[in-house]
Amino acid sequence: MQQLCLPLLLFLSVISANGRTTPPDPNIQISQYIRRMLQDSKGNLWFGTNGDGVARYDGKNLTYFSRKEGFCGETVRGMLEDPKGNVWFATSGGVCHYDGKSFQSINRSDGLASNEVWWILLDKNGILWVGTDAGVNKYDGKSVTRFTLPSLSYPAPQLVNAMLQDREGNLWFCTNGKGIVRYDGKSIRTFAKTEGLCNDWVQTAYEAKSGHLWFGCRSGGLSRYNPKTNAFATFTVNDGLCGNFVWTFLQDKAGTLWIGTAGGRLCSIDEASMSSAKPVFTAYGEKQGLHNRHVQSLLEDNQGRLWVGTSGGAFRSTRKRDFINITKTGPWE
Repeated sequence: MQQLCLPLLLFLSVISANGRTTPPDPNIQISQYIRRMLQDSKGNLWFGTNGDGVARYDGKNLTYFSRKEGFCGETVRGMLEDPKGNVWFATSGGVCHYDGKSFQSINRSDGLASNEVWWILLDKNGILWVGTDAGVNKYDGKSVTRFTLPSLSYPAPQLVNAMLQDREGNLWFCTNGKGIVRYDGKSIRTFAKTEGLCNDWVQTAYEAKSGHLWFGCRSGGLSRYNPKTNAFATFTVNDGLCGNFVWTFLQDKAGTLWIGTAGGRLCSIDEASMSSAKPVFTAYGEKQGLHNRHVQSLLEDNQGRLWVGTSGGAFRSTRKRDFINITKTGPWE
């Protein structure tokens, strides 16, 4: 367990002669790749990384957990908190959960299809759904069972990138080449590009306050699904979207939809305006202090601040909607 309290001045960006900040030093980031972020019910901030395990900021210290502390794997691809306050992690070494004292793991020896876990979802009945690179499992708190999806496509034919349960209770699975699979508890239906989806390689899913479902694809942009009409509307760079590889979504308390892309920066839009003929996207990049264009994760904290996890560290919004780089020593407040 590693705790870091280093001089803050060492980690502030350097102001150049023209008034612009230089790119942050990669050596002082929480981690280079911030794959997932979570704020738990106690206010702790969790940062899931790609190689450094998970880091937790408790308001005083930043603490890293790795295999030495019983954590499952070095790469964290998903996080959630259950009603009892346990924090669950999807990792490169299976699923593990933290009860505030120690970690316990679920892996192939317990029945998981693979230890390479890409997503976890806790449904309304308390069942944990686990998406791996070898298919989907269910965990009821006692045993692991397999849930079979239709035959998927190359590459990584059984990989499930993300999962979502909508307000009606339907489960949605984002696949690696077969579009989206919906399970209503009885039957399975697949939605692909032929049904209007932007692309069959689906990276992420999100349900907005309006009830629309948003799906981000590896190319082709993003698609909005209307459950009432079963129709898709697609938005790409031609419509003003920052990039056609959509990595993640978040809708904040004000209703703004934030879209993280791979290589195309962060952008935002008022969801209601997307029904207009010319929706207006706002892009955020170097001029706003966001020095990395690969946005992997988004979080709105309990103070209403937006956190952006990138392929170059973590950033947090200011009141002016600029962004500051948060390193191992902050600034946390």
